[in-house]
Amino acid sequence: VGWLAKSVFVDRVIRVKTTPLGIGIAALFVAMFIATVFSSDMISSLLGFYGRFSGGFVEFVLWLLFYALIVNNFSYFSAKRLIVPLFLCASLLAIIFHLAWLGVLAQIPFLAASVMTPLGISPQLLGVFEALILSLLVMYSTLYAPKKWIPFLGAAFVLILSTVMVINFYGSWLILLGSLIPFLIWALGRHAL
Repeated sequence: VGWLAKSVFVDRVIRVKTTPLGIGIAALFVAMFIATVFSSDMISSLLGFYGRFSGGFVEFVLWLLFYALIVNNFSYFSAKRLIVPLFLCASLLAIIFHLAWLGVLAQIPFLAASVMTPLGISPQLLGVFEALILSLLVMYSTLYAPKKWIPFLGAAFVLILSTVMVINFYGSWLILLGSLIPFLIWALGRHAL
């Protein structure tokens, strides 16, 4: 709403940026729209599965709006400024996970009934998220990080890696291998040239 209001009242024109993904996303939108219209259970197709309300056409449209918001409001340079807060959030999740795993959070009365991971997500999902962030952290530290950030990034690396190791979900390890091995090959090839 803020983006549309700024476009209409401040810029006085609505500009929609396109990306190479646009054609694929438009084709997926058309396919989902047709599948929803001709579905035998239209309510379930529109809103999602019963009791969970996910996986429906409405959720897909909301994800498309979120994608459009990001594409139209963030450039590469402004997104680069979000890297460090992303590492901070992932580190905070790792700290909360370790406090819960060690039983420290169970000693606090209003947190005694809380689940093992932050925000109630499954440990496997947290492991996948932390593995993705760990891959990004290694690549960012290697290529772009200023020297003064290395101690902070090193502490974040240890926290996040320890979370991945404690959860020990095979999907997390596949993500790390699938992202860091090609990066290592690219870095070695670049260094050799």
